[in-house]
Amino acid sequence: MTARLLSGKKSMKKIILFFLIFILMVNNASAYTFTNIGRDFKIDYPTGWTYTEEPDGSDQTFTSQTGHGWVRVAVVSSDGMTLDDIVGERIRYLNGLGIYPFSEKYITINGVADTVKELMFYEDYQQKEYKERQILALSGDKYYIITAGSATTDFAFYSEDFDRIINSFSIIQTSIATTTTGTISTPPPATPTPEEETDEILASDVASIALHREKTKVDVGEEVLLKLSIVNYISNREPMEVQLILAPPSGMSITSTEFTQSTTGQSTSNYTLNPGQNRDIEIRLKANEIGNFNVEGRVIYYFGDNKTSAVVKPFKKPITVKSAGVIPVGTTTTTPGETSDGSNSIIGIIAIIAIIFTVYVIFNKITKTFKNKLTKGKAPASREVHDEEVEIPQPQDIEEEPARIEPKIKKESVFEAEKRKQHSILPPEDLDTDTRNYLGSGVNTAISTLDAEIANAESDAFELQGAIKKNEDVLGKLGTRLVNKEIGDQTYNDLKNKYMRKVSELKTKSAALESEAVKLKKIRSFIHEKGKYYT
Repeated sequence: MTARLLSGKKSMKKIILFFLIFILMVNNASAYTFTNIGRDFKIDYPTGWTYTEEPDGSDQTFTSQTGHGWVRVAVVSSDGMTLDDIVGERIRYLNGLGIYPFSEKYITINGVADTVKELMFYEDYQQKEYKERQILALSGDKYYIITAGSATTDFAFYSEDFDRIINSFSIIQTSIATTTTGTISTPPPATPTPEEETDEILASDVASIALHREKTKVDVGEEVLLKLSIVNYISNREPMEVQLILAPPSGMSITSTEFTQSTTGQSTSNYTLNPGQNRDIEIRLKANEIGNFNVEGRVIYYFGDNKTSAVVKPFKKPITVKSAGVIPVGTTTTTPGETSDGSNSIIGIIAIIAIIFTVYVIFNKITKTFKNKLTKGKAPASREVHDEEVEIPQPQDIEEEPARIEPKIKKESVFEAEKRKQHSILPPEDLDTDTRNYLGSGVNTAISTLDAEIANAESDAFELQGAIKKNEDVLGKLGTRLVNKEIGDQTYNDLKNKYMRKVSELKTKSAALESEAVKLKKIRSFIHEKGKYYT
């Protein structure tokens, strides 16, 4: 009995320690909201971070507890410039400081992507390298510059905080009576429908592609409906070939019947539209787990038989999945000028810690009382050991490696063996493992799967080629700046070595993807020509 009480005491200590750690984690994960009514925006920053603000409200800086990570928000008049004008002016400004962005792309904040761009770059300051992420968001007559940065060695550590802060940024529309949270676009629609959203993926003089999402927040078990609308204008002379590749997150599953599931978790579907035709495609996904997820995919299209001109359009849609009747974590309501200080949550945490500590003290006293009563009048040497006090070690569960399932190879008949010899076909057991794996799902499924994987590999290689070209352009500009004596020899050599390493790494990755695409094409060709002899 005594041994059991002592064992229970140790377990209680572990439970208390777990709760204390959990409470500290929850406290660290909480955030404050900073609202700037005069500049029409609000943004969240983690507990423990501090902020400073310019008197005119045009510049706010949020700094981590150690001071090694920071996020700065600056508000600037747009003077009628477009987003491309703003990005171009910003890059020229950075180049003048000897800073050359290595990444430029559209990103999505609060569901808006068309007016938000991100730059990534390195900066050398006082013999130390810093990595920075700069967001340019256009809204009406002003634009916002959100810069998140730290020493390059610390950037991975702060990247999660940077993501949360940047993704919390939103534009607010204020009036005398109310404050309405909007998106990064002005003015707001006359009849807002926050649960619905349509993004134009392609808008040209020959075709258009748009993606419509009905809901951004759903309950577990509920379906998410995405609608892809494709139109090949009647003025176009050539048919339009379209491939849709969808990569659902682990917490969701595709329920649409027209998609083919691949071995890599991606699903694909192909469409042909003649001039004047349109196609509305419903993409249904079922929410299986609670959490915040991103539904990602690509739309690949070309006209006629010119596959070399194929264009890849990626898209990403955030979806929040919650239990029925539960408000998602992070939902806040802010009135004009209000900034939460987190005092209520701190008081609640202190109260919980006090309660747990009181329970621990009481339990500790009860344990000691029982121990004294049970051991009173017994000499330590004469202590009896009962079977119930002996802890019998239990065998630990041994994790067995899951059995590897190979596709079944059908035993061929005499007639099939003769037919194989006539057509110079290898026996099934002589096929390589990859080919046998694809054949295991049937010829048609194997070809569809391979088509999706080939397109994915070629698309990734194409994107890497674009990145290689950008880095090579930067290298060329460095040489010009050195000749013009705009930068010194040391700066030139440092930047040159950095970008040459990047180009080398990108070329290695691109070559690997191209090699993989060639290999998959060979397997597809074999299955297309001779797969019927193995099924």
